[in-house]
Amino acid sequence: RVSEQTLLIIGLIGGWPGAIIGQQLHRHKSKKVSFRSAFWFTVFINIVAFICLLYALDHDLITIDFL
Repeated sequence: RVSEQTLLIIGLIGGWPGAIIGQQLHRHKSKKVSFRSAFWFTVFINIVAFICLLYALDHDLITIDFL
């Protein structure tokens, strides 16, 4: 079994789209309110971070140079 903390960490680093699909398909961790609240908070953090990244790139606050 995988601990809730591990699942939340994986979600926080970007695995949340698959976690949403997995929760729905397998009905895993879909009813535990404390886990779902923490999980959706990690989704929120990911979305905010993505928006901040897009804003920073659009306003030349950061640059990403590829080879």
